[in-house]
Amino acid sequence: MNSKLDRQSPIALYAQLAAVLRSDMENGRLGAGERIESETALAQRFQVSRVTVRLALQDLADNGLLVRKQGKGTYVSRPAVQFDLQKTPGFFDILFEQGHNPRTRLLSFGPRDPILEVSRVLRLGAGEQPILLERLYLVDEKPIALGRGWLRAEASRVSWADADNHSTAWILEELLGTAVAHSEIAIRATTAGRVISRMLALPARSPILVGIRTSFDQQGRPVEFGQFFLNPDAYEFTFGSDHPIPIASTIRAVAAE
Repeated sequence: MNSKLDRQSPIALYAQLAAVLRSDMENGRLGAGERIESETALAQRFQVSRVTVRLALQDLADNGLLVRKQGKGTYVSRPAVQFDLQKTPGFFDILFEQGHNPRTRLLSFGPRDPILEVSRVLRLGAGEQPILLERLYLVDEKPIALGRGWLRAEASRVSWADADNHSTAWILEELLGTAVAHSEIAIRATTAGRVISRMLALPARSPILVGIRTSFDQQGRPVEFGQFFLNPDAYEFTFGSDHPIPIASTIRAVAAE
């Protein structure tokens, strides 16, 4: 591993250092999730100031290649799972399509008394008991998301094996004969409670993302209500537009509410 920088080059030392570290990541000398050396160690090895090291690390972090964990150090980022908000595949399908060495673990599947929000969104009648499908999503054996999907009572005829091996969309369409016409997705930030922190192997009250999805059939009937608790280090949400997106005016409008 070359630890020399060209001090005669017009390229700033921090940029050269960032390029060396980037090359180490691309060549596998620094693997995903691996902790890199401390600022002091890097400064000594490359014979530069800690300010130069800090600038290099910040440049890599700004480009999503490093993640800094307070009190733990700096780590090589793991590839983010990309979720296109303009498409409808679920978290289950996205993991396997993108080849992130994924695995899912079915935690529970069966009838449950609904929380108030589930009853409201699924428009449940008095005494109607939905089916809860709770699943943990892992990449390289690291938990990245916890999904809780609520389905209507007809899902009770689905076997544990089918719930374990297939996505919610597949269950709805192939086993229950319900075609999903469209879905509505909302994303918000919150802090993880005790249970979610434990399931995602995060420190208590860590910031997380919560994705909320409601799926409707062709008659406009809500057929699924899903909550997805996401490690923000592992997910990247994308969308495109053929027109300018009025972000500033939208923020002003929301702030004024």
